[in-house]
Amino acid sequence: MHQDERENGRSSVAGRIALVTGANRGLGFEISRQLGLKGITVIAGTRQGADGVNTVDRLKNEGIDAHSVILDVTAPSTVEALP
Repeated sequence: MHQDERENGRSSVAGRIALVTGANRGLGFEISRQLGLKGITVIAGTRQGADGVNTVDRLKNEGIDAHSVILDVTAPSTVEALP
């Protein structure tokens, strides 16, 4: 591993994807943001589609590779619909 890879923390997470529930606010958003800044692709799980779009826009403005899915962990149909 090169020194620049160690400094930015990206080498060990290249190609990784994280699904974060509640990604549109509070801890969920900050977790998404921090993972994204480390080079992890973020899948932002939100209960409302518009919240997901807004969240992804905010993350992409920081250079993060982010995508959204509608996900309510208390609704089995949204969990089963995940790719």
